[in-house]
This record gives sequence, structure tokens and C-alpha cells, in this order.
Amino acid sequence: MSSKRAKAKKKKAAELARRKAASAKEEKRMPVTEETVKKEVPSETEAVLPVAPEVIETTEETVSNGTEKEKSENKKEKESFFGKLTAILKKGNGYGLGAAVVVGVVLLVAVIVLSIRLGTVTKELEAVQAVSVDYQTELADVKKELDDAELELFSKEPEIVYVEVYPTATPEPKPIPTATPKPTKYLVCVDAGHGDWDGGACIEGENYQALRAEKDDNLWMAKLFRDALSEYKDVEVIMTRETDVFLELTERTDIANEAEADVLISFHRNSFDGEADVNGVEFWIHSSRPKDAQSLANDLLDSIMQVGGMSNRGVKYGSMSSFREDYAINRRASMTSMIVELGFITSEKDNAAYDANGEAYAKEMAKATYEWLVEQKTQDN
Repeated sequence: MSSKRAKAKKKKAAELARRKAASAKEEKRMPVTEETVKKEVPSETEAVLPVAPEVIETTEETVSNGTEKEKSENKKEKESFFGKLTAILKKGNGYGLGAAVVVGVVLLVAVIVLSIRLGTVTKELEAVQAVSVDYQTELADVKKELDDAELELFSKEPEIVYVEVYPTATPEPKPIPTATPKPTKYLVCVDAGHGDWDGGACIEGENYQALRAEKDDNLWMAKLFRDALSEYKDVEVIMTRETDVFLELTERTDIANEAEADVLISFHRNSFDGEADVNGVEFWIHSSRPKDAQSLANDLLDSIMQVGGMSNRGVKYGSMSSFREDYAINRRASMTSMIVELGFITSEKDNAAYDANGEAYAKEMAKATYEWLVEQKTQDN
């Protein structure tokens, strides 16, 4: 038999002995009646008090009287946790108290767990506080270093540096360069009418030989006018022809237009088929009567009249056939243009003046043209 089972038997025997002693005492104090007997004998429906598992197993061998040693063990058993628990349950006489005890035990365990957790949290908090204290200490050290550096910086006296300045000569102001105005250039296109096989108006002699051809007089006067204009440095002259060649009227105006001339003057001589002595100078301009052309034509006519020898036939518009139709020179030119009919080749009077005063006519016309160009540019600006 194991020692555990022996102890159980001893406990069982002790319990039986205790019950018997208690029952004997009660019998002495109380009379035995049927009610008492019924109370002592538990019914089948009554609940049996729970007993610790160690005392469930019983044998008949432990019924004998317990010794002193067994009594001592019973006393210890009563003082143990299960003994106390058994006594409480017996007093409570039911399962309700047992459940309360279990709940109490659970609560006790929960309290213990919470206490342990609280201790852990407390330790972590103390660690965080320690770290915070370390940071505060470092911050205080840094602040102290900054304060010391600031105190040292502002406690020093500023160092004064002396710089010697020597006076320098004031440079003379340089003259502001001014743009040299570009000299104004005036461009005049001079046209000698007719040429080559196109002789223009002629004076015929014997055997129909031309004694005087318009094409030759026109080229002679055009060259004289060119040379007179060349005396003015800011005037440039271009010629439609300088030799006895033929040019279409469109070619003549193309030369002037492509050169972008300021003015185009075409030299011619007039003629009259009859016995009367018709003579004089006349100018032909565009039928629209542009003011600039009128102004220059009148100036040139006045300059010829100043030299004398020819009569004034005035400034005319359009053409001989109609004042609404223009000569090609005036119709196609993109600048101020005119045709000069410098006397009649059929008039001895005009021929004599032409031959005698040709150079003077050219110079006076050149002067009038230059003055007109200057005035015209001034008005445009």
C-alpha cells in the first residue's frame, strides 16, 4: 500500500471518529425522537457535501481507533488549504458558496496579474523618465555652451581697422559721341527722248535728209542737265540713255522705278506742221495734277524764262489728244515725273535760243530741281 493511500485511510478513520464523538455528544443532550432520526439520516434527495478527492477512497481497515499520530495528521490536514476549503463548504452546506469561492480565487489571480503588469509598466515609465532626464541634461549643457559663446562674442571690444584713402584725380568727362548724320542723297533720273531709228521731230533738207533731229537735241540737253546736277554733291543722276540707242517707253520708266529715283524728267522738242511760227516752252504732267509735279514744273519753267529766248506756254495735263489720257512716262512712273518740250524744232527762233542758251537753261533747271528736292525732303521729315 502506498503512503498516499495510507494517509487517506488515516484521514478517513479520523473523520469517522470525529463524527461518532460529535454524534454521541448530541445524543446525550437531546432526546432521540423520530424527527431527530429523520434529520440524522439524509434522504436520497439531499445533496451530499463535496469531499476532497484524497478522502474518497476508503477501506474497512481504517475503521479502527486512530492513534496520536493520526490525530496530529488530522489537525494538520484541517489547517491546510483544502481543509479550510472543505470546512467552509461544509458550513455553507451547498454549491453557491463554492462558486463564490471560485470567483474569489479568479479575482485574486486577476489582481495578481494586474499587479505584475502594473509593476512592468511602472518600470518602463521609470526608464522613459530616465531617458527624458538625460535629454534634459544634454539640452541644458548645449544651452549653457551657447550662452557662454554669446557672452564671449559680445564681451569683446570691436576691432577698428583704419584704411588710408588717397585722393585720385577726377577724370575729365569724355565728350558724348554724336552720330554723324548721313548725308541725304537725291536721285534724279534724266531721260533723252527718242533715239536711233526713232528720230522724233525733224527738219528735213534736200533728198529728205534730216537737217536737225529731235533725238540729237534731246541727248545734248540731257547731258548738259546731268553735268549741271553733278555740281551738287548730294545729288546723284542716272541716265536712261547716253548714246544714240532706242529704248521702249516701258524700259525708260523701269530704269527710274527700279532705281527708286526721286524725280524723272524727260527732255523733248515740239513741232508744228504749218507756215505759222509757233514757238515756246511747255511742260506735261499727269492728268491727276499732283501738287509736287505742278510745283517742280512751274519752278523749271520759271528758271527757263529767267534765261530768256523762248516764250512760256505753261504747264499742261494729260496729253495733246486728251487731258484725261497721259503719256507713258507720266502714267508708268512711280515718282514725280514730267515731259519738257523745250521749244519747237520747227521754229527758227526757238532753235536759235536753244543753241545759244542751252547750257544756261541746263544750269538754271538744275538749280531749281535741287532746291525743290531739298524743300520736298524737309516737308517729308
